[in-house]
Amino acid sequence: MPNRYRSIFLSDMHLGTPSSQSGPLVRFLQENMAAYLYLVGDIVDSWALSQTWGWDAAHNAVVRELLCWAERARVVYIPGNHDAFARAFDGLHFGGLHIRRHAVHTLSDGRQFLVLHGDAFDAAARVGHGEAGWWGRWLWLQQCIAWAQTCATGQWSLAALVEQRPQRYLPAFEAAVAAEAARYEVDGVICGHVHQPGIRAVGGITYANAGDWVVHCSALVEHLDGRLEVRRCRPAAAAPTAAAAAQQPPSAED
Repeated sequence: MPNRYRSIFLSDMHLGTPSSQSGPLVRFLQENMAAYLYLVGDIVDSWALSQTWGWDAAHNAVVRELLCWAERARVVYIPGNHDAFARAFDGLHFGGLHIRRHAVHTLSDGRQFLVLHGDAFDAAARVGHGEAGWWGRWLWLQQCIAWAQTCATGQWSLAALVEQRPQRYLPAFEAAVAAEAARYEVDGVICGHVHQPGIRAVGGITYANAGDWVVHCSALVEHLDGRLEVRRCRPAAAAPTAAAAAQQPPSAED
């Protein structure tokens, strides 16, 4: 029997890239049920698809599962920076699929959460990590220039920086997103973007990140009583390279 939740939040599938964990994602969509499904951005990676076509049958299977979900649940699609083209359709709905730039979700216990992707806070995370001294200010200026140049091309990735140096960039991102939730006068915020699943208190706001389906294969779920939890799935095993396979001893047969 499928696991039953009230709501499920999925982010950063990056369909269209070889790194998308579409197989585990299909299994997750088949093995779980909920009344609400939120797609919290970067579902399709248009950046990657604009350079090379990386769409395969497994990605089609994900889309089919999402369409099935739209027949039995309310599916809210909040585009991210990699699928920003969909933001032009803000407010439209197709069957059970509703496109929104952001949403406010009310948990079964009455708490309200702002739901957004999170890319709007890239600048705050990039320059808000608090370097001290004149040398720090010089580095900060260089980073601002580099950030402006890379953002102009639309190919800058905060997630990559957070993966390399999480303690430097992640707290500033979390603080900026939590401050946005406080501005909306809600209890918490649910986002994606930085590929770091987790739930924590940030300045009186509950910060929750759904993670990604590239590395962590994670989802944020709301239980029937309103409790939030990060669920993780086992990623698909990577195929060994020819060099690695040559170094493996022959397997024993039963």
